[in-house]
Amino acid sequence: MTDAKHNLAAALAEAGDLDAAAARFEANVGCDPAEEARRLSSLGVVYKRQNRLEDAAAAFDASLQLVEDSRTMAYRGNVAALMGDLPGAERRLAAAAAAALKPRDKADALNSRGVVLEALDRIQDAADCYDRALDAVPGHAKAQANRDALL
Repeated sequence: MTDAKHNLAAALAEAGDLDAAAARFEANVGCDPAEEARRLSSLGVVYKRQNRLEDAAAAFDASLQLVEDSRTMAYRGNVAALMGDLPGAERRLAAAAAAALKPRDKADALNSRGVVLEALDRIQDAADCYDRALDAVPGHAKAQANRDALL
């Protein structure tokens, strides 16, 4: 999938035309593994927004078979949580945070993991995740709001 085709599909998703975005992502199979992983991850995001959670999980899993990307790992963890697999989601989000190279990706994964830990009634562990997210990205709005809600 060329950058232009990927950008068009992404723009359709941003504009809310999820069916057209999914169709573009589905049709434009890439030949390079990194390019194909990016296409599959983007397709998974669209499927998640369409509440097609099984399809999203499959797309993320296929992407991760090609390239282990911390952002896709976090997306997959979030889908696991939405599907009710909280222990699996927690493991996936912990791995995503550990693998993240960018502070923002680390903070996002830690924040999502904190939400899952709260749902598992592991409040102190959740607070620790929010604090670590705020250490990675001071002022991270979601992590701050989640941390404040624990008080």
